[in-house]
Amino acid sequence: MIDSGKERDKLHYMVSEDDGFDTDCVFVLSPREPGKTTSIILDKVYGSYKKYGLPSVVLVNHAADVTEAYLASFEETVNTFKGYEIHTKYPTSASQGGVTIIKDKETNEPWIYVVSMNTPKTRLKRLNLGKVALMWYDECNVDVNIGEKWPDNLSTKWNELYTTLARNSYPKKLKFYATGNFYTRYNPLMVYLGVACSKLTIGKKSVFKKDFVVGGEKITIKTLVDCYQLKPELREYILKHNPGYSFDDTYRRYFEGEAIGDIGLPIVEKQPEGYQIKYIFKLESRYLYIWRSNSENSFLAKYWLESTNRVPGSHRDVFVISIEQLVSNSILSSSFKRLFEALKFAISTSAIAYNSPESFYAMQQLWQCI
Repeated sequence: MIDSGKERDKLHYMVSEDDGFDTDCVFVLSPREPGKTTSIILDKVYGSYKKYGLPSVVLVNHAADVTEAYLASFEETVNTFKGYEIHTKYPTSASQGGVTIIKDKETNEPWIYVVSMNTPKTRLKRLNLGKVALMWYDECNVDVNIGEKWPDNLSTKWNELYTTLARNSYPKKLKFYATGNFYTRYNPLMVYLGVACSKLTIGKKSVFKKDFVVGGEKITIKTLVDCYQLKPELREYILKHNPGYSFDDTYRRYFEGEAIGDIGLPIVEKQPEGYQIKYIFKLESRYLYIWRSNSENSFLAKYWLESTNRVPGSHRDVFVISIEQLVSNSILSSSFKRLFEALKFAISTSAIAYNSPESFYAMQQLWQCI
């Protein structure tokens, strides 16, 4: 080590604050300033490699996110705070098979596997990365207001990848971390893991449990969601050195920890009277019930959308948006696009109400496919 690097302070986020909860999965949502990424890279990704010689798997939403600048940022973060401890090498061309390998230049050993979650599921399932230290989902939330979107079948792909890597880590549990900005309380992967997204509150940590059956055996996955709030001292420092936060109301609210993507949504939590089920869609592990008003002059909205894990009765037809999800009693929606013209018109004219932000984001996913 040539020098000691930059000293870390106690104002920024430290992942050790959440490791004490001893959960399988940790989500940290906040504005960008607290230093989530820095702590994960230094304390987990680099710390595990330094101590055990094991690489980490870093998940990104899309292959386009894996730029040369992004790949270089891992080395830059470590060397900024640790001194010049590591030098890396990686391909400058596009990754092959959805995986980009960052290697330690000195040992030629893999340090990080960057995996794009828009890679086809079958390709992810075949990945053989050996034993890894942990999984980290970087930028797990998206800002739909500027056209960003989660990869299709995200939870299914995550499950395939996590199951494969966890098998290689046995008997030690494979820890999963995810960090992102607090654009919205909803996240499809958190929903899959049993998180009640509507109950999340800025400044609070919440633990959720969900049972899964794997190979005939029931396992319980515990997930911590830390809606991290800036420490007052850090907030004061940032406002002093960047007064621009005070001028943009939307960004100020985001800075204060408000889920700006959820602001202004027409949320009606309980089913209104005079509505009946028109369509049911299955989106990964959840269902989206489309309720239509019986009145042509409905004051509330023409449709009410309900996102739920409630399984429809066997007599109900269920539409799916990808051929991978086709099962008995399901129909591929792309074959019946004209059937949904009235629904699309209602969406485009805002004649829709939602039971939660989750159903709003599910509708956006649905919009691309009907």
